[in-house]
Amino acid sequence: MLAGDLELNAGDPQAAYDTLAEGQEILASHAETGYISTMVGLRAQAALALGRDDEALELAHETERLAQKDDFDPHMRARLVRAEVLARRGDSDRAHELLKEATELIESTDYAFLHLALGEVTAAVCRLAGDGDGERVALEKALATAEWKGHLVAEARIRARLAEL
Repeated sequence: MLAGDLELNAGDPQAAYDTLAEGQEILASHAETGYISTMVGLRAQAALALGRDDEALELAHETERLAQKDDFDPHMRARLVRAEVLARRGDSDRAHELLKEATELIESTDYAFLHLALGEVTAAVCRLAGDGDGERVALEKALATAEWKGHLVAEARIRARLAEL
């Protein structure tokens, strides 16, 4: 799971997807359920990054099916995937609703990687809706999170996106 998350954050969604699929298979063969929903959520994010929107939605659904009710990580990841797919398909109202739900799940935590993902997906949804100001605000918030965490790869990625605005 950690290797897949690192690959995804490093910008190699195919390596992330492959690593996570292998890890999911291993966990399932041992009837391990504690991490599998998060792993499937990460796979959904990797599928989304690869442009495989239908598969990303299927994996998001599976993530929520496997997740415990109180496990915010997979529920938040599933909402982020759905939000970006819906924005890509032109349904920005529903995408923003899902972002609001995801924000409520993570707002009280200090889990920087999820705050970072929330900021980047919010920026993408705003961009797809034609909201350049919202995109900039979301990217600046994500950049502050990346700087706080010392996540140099994310900092560079976000700075590059900001420079394009």
